[in-house]
Amino acid sequence: MKNNLITLLTFLGLYLSTAAQNLIPNGSFEEFKTTDNPYAPRQFKNLAGGWELFTTCRTKFRPGIFAFTFKNNEVNHLPDGEVILDYHSYRNTIKDNMCKTVFQVAFTETLDTGAFYRLSYYIQITSPQKGTGKAVLNNKFVQFYTFPEKISKATDIELLKKKENIGSLPKGKQYNYYNYWVPVSFDFQAKGGEKYLVFGTIDTCYSEYDLVPSIDKIEMVKIDKPEDILSNTEVGTTLIIKNILFEYDKAILKESSCNVLNKLVKELQNKPTLKIEISGHTDNTGSKEHNLELSELRAKAVVSYLVQKGISTSRLGYKGYGDSKPIAENNSDEGRGQNRRVEITVLEK
Repeated sequence: MKNNLITLLTFLGLYLSTAAQNLIPNGSFEEFKTTDNPYAPRQFKNLAGGWELFTTCRTKFRPGIFAFTFKNNEVNHLPDGEVILDYHSYRNTIKDNMCKTVFQVAFTETLDTGAFYRLSYYIQITSPQKGTGKAVLNNKFVQFYTFPEKISKATDIELLKKKENIGSLPKGKQYNYYNYWVPVSFDFQAKGGEKYLVFGTIDTCYSEYDLVPSIDKIEMVKIDKPEDILSNTEVGTTLIIKNILFEYDKAILKESSCNVLNKLVKELQNKPTLKIEISGHTDNTGSKEHNLELSELRAKAVVSYLVQKGISTSRLGYKGYGDSKPIAENNSDEGRGQNRRVEITVLEK
């Protein structure tokens, strides 16, 4: 009996370990090589741990990684460890000649046909234009691809533009100029046989200023097939959309909401005749008037996101209900959290 229990626990441990296995080796870039490049900053290091670099940059200082070894400086507030991937996307007066840079690494195992995966990373954008306080990054600066074969030279970057990416940086996001790391994640379905991850600046993406994307803690794990948001499309059905979050007391969507909203976009694209109403709900904190206005603005923010992704406004409506339709008691944090929600009601099938 004891041996059977040990065997079972061992099996469960192995199963959980496998289920959560990160398929990106050296995703925090803690393994690196020193450089003898006289043009490189003191903290500049070369890629290692399976990573390769391909760039069209014609500069003495090639993109690479930076190791921050000083402990008591706020620059060291990194997502993981003391090393980040840091590369310039140099501004050029001729837009078509803008520097393009990609990074490549082999997965620890080949991706399975039809399986679902979640890729996550942290990004920080800085601009040498001091005093601006922020930088707006075109989503083309950071695009992710998976391939069965590796790229072998910088000229292959042009070929990548013809391929469909598995994910990119959310459009129009504003980043603080200094020391503001943003977590980004997305889910995708593998075609099968993919062995390599490639990411970086693929397309021409001209910017008014030189921008410096910094990447850290890249992880990718296999996940179960996500449940459909539109699981029931009968007219009159109301469904709660989980994991749509907003900034406190604002109608600004949090970055973490993009994953589920992008999934909703795909489902709406697959159901082109479906018409829905997005409804916003709050807890009872604040006045009735404020909650009603806030809930409507939040519902409108969701609709705006869907429209930006290509869903016709003729298929979408929105309404705010404030705190008038609670689904839980408002006397606890848990209950109030359940009442702060976004719902979908099917209007036409």
